[in-house]
Amino acid sequence: MSNKPALIATIIVALLAFAAVLFTAFKLTSGRDVPEEDGEYRPTEETADEMWDAAVRLVEDNYTVLCLFYTVGLPHEEEAYGNPPEDGYYTAVSSDYGSADEIFALVRGTFSEQAAERIISDPSGKGPVYSDKGGKIGINADFKRMEYAVNWEKPHCEIIAFISDEECEIRVTLEGEGGVPEVKDMRMEKDDDGVWRLNNLIF
Repeated sequence: MSNKPALIATIIVALLAFAAVLFTAFKLTSGRDVPEEDGEYRPTEETADEMWDAAVRLVEDNYTVLCLFYTVGLPHEEEAYGNPPEDGYYTAVSSDYGSADEIFALVRGTFSEQAAERIISDPSGKGPVYSDKGGKIGINADFKRMEYAVNWEKPHCEIIAFISDEECEIRVTLEGEGGVPEVKDMRMEKDDDGVWRLNNLIF
């Protein structure tokens, strides 16, 4: 019983830290100039606006997934007496997600089917990071935060090539070690369900 207040305090601190990390993604800026060298295709103003809005959403959601599955993870409850969980998954603590399915829906709404299933099933070679744990979110006991030096505090997003009404290429410029710019290019496609998704995770 004497450890309960300390555990609660630890969880609260972890949640606040996680929220602070995610908040940095919303300082994203975007460049809306139409690329000059991208062939003959030019989107309508309405389509271009749709692409820009989708690009901003996808970059923000990409960062959230990066934090959840690779660089931060969710805080979790400790097992009784400090034992490892028998099923290999701790019970995660989250004020943002009520179930593992909500996390999976975020991933599937952000990335292509192949990329999404890889992130959900085995993002780093240790099996799934999250699972259903009796209606709660389970987080893999083997999850370890990835060493990651790229700063997402002020990402800059731009569309560098309009390919068709259903496809374009985006560029995200981040701050790497020593303040050196890190440039990440990725293709964005509109699927049959009308939802724009990234082809892969932007690291």
